[in-house]
Amino acid sequence: MNLSPHIARISGHFVSQVHFFRELLLRSGIPEANFEVLPALDHAALASAMHSTDFGVFPNRCEGGTNLILMEYLACGKPAVASVSTGHADVTAPEFVLPLPAHLTARHWDEPEVGEITDAMDQLSKDSALRIKLGLAAAEAMRPWTWERAAQTVIETIFPEGF
Repeated sequence: MNLSPHIARISGHFVSQVHFFRELLLRSGIPEANFEVLPALDHAALASAMHSTDFGVFPNRCEGGTNLILMEYLACGKPAVASVSTGHADVTAPEFVLPLPAHLTARHWDEPEVGEITDAMDQLSKDSALRIKLGLAAAEAMRPWTWERAAQTVIETIFPEGF
């Protein structure tokens, strides 16, 4: 984060992760009325928080695996803006996500441009019909991504000949 030209550099001791991110956003010039930093939430509270939003933004430049938070967000029937590289690649499609093209940086990160992120956010902010369309498609697209399917895939990969 210290290498980003878009956010303030902060250091020091913070009481909590919530306090750290609140300070980071404030020092980066974002008015407190424009954000809410959530504490650690249990699964039910997280789902409730997701349902209270209009859309999600997932510009992650590197995901080591499939992004479960993105998948849960989409499964809630919520539209999202998301990068389409690394761990997002297998759960993003333009039918249910506004895709952010990746741009290879000097540090070899696939990183979307800030202008592309804000343009996509602006598009979703202004177009409730698009939010509904993408949200419904997202929920349907996530339906096959069950824990049972994931477990079966692991078993079949480890034991291709069966038990």
